[in-house]
Amino acid sequence: MNVLFLEDEHIFRAGFSILITNILPKANITQVATVKEAKDALDKINFELFISDLQIKDFKYNNTSAGTEAIEVARIKQPQCKILVLSSISGPGTLAHLKELSINGYLLKSSAQDEMAECLYQILSGQDYFDDDVHVHLKNTSPVGRITISKLQYECLQLIKLGKTHADIANELETTEGTIKKQIQVL
Repeated sequence: MNVLFLEDEHIFRAGFSILITNILPKANITQVATVKEAKDALDKINFELFISDLQIKDFKYNNTSAGTEAIEVARIKQPQCKILVLSSISGPGTLAHLKELSINGYLLKSSAQDEMAECLYQILSGQDYFDDDVHVHLKNTSPVGRITISKLQYECLQLIKLGKTHADIANELETTEGTIKKQIQVL
């Protein structure tokens, strides 16, 4: 399996590549540090997975658009390729644009190794994977604008949709009914 990994920080790129190899022993990883190197690799090799940071230090781009540019190119050149964003950015504006690009996953760099493994397995098996905090941002898109809610508020809304009472929600989320009422009031 061919994996393209775009990350400008050498130490992180080398370390994460070792982690990928431990999780996916048959992975053939092509490591690149710039958008140009990523474009060249996409022209030469068919990849099953493209992992990209968003904040790539590239003189041609600002910090957030270089990784996005590479993702756009990958989506055009190799539409079958699964795309995983591995970044420390989780802002709503960035996520909305990435959602339009049909990325297959988004994982924060601070994630634990077992979560990274689960993410890779799910994406390669055809499922999407989004870090819980990122998933909340992606689910809350409206034509008028984007709202940001906490994970607890999101979980409350999901349980309300199922017809659960405040007491049921508090019990299921292991908190007090007062906390649930306050979260719903904020919404």
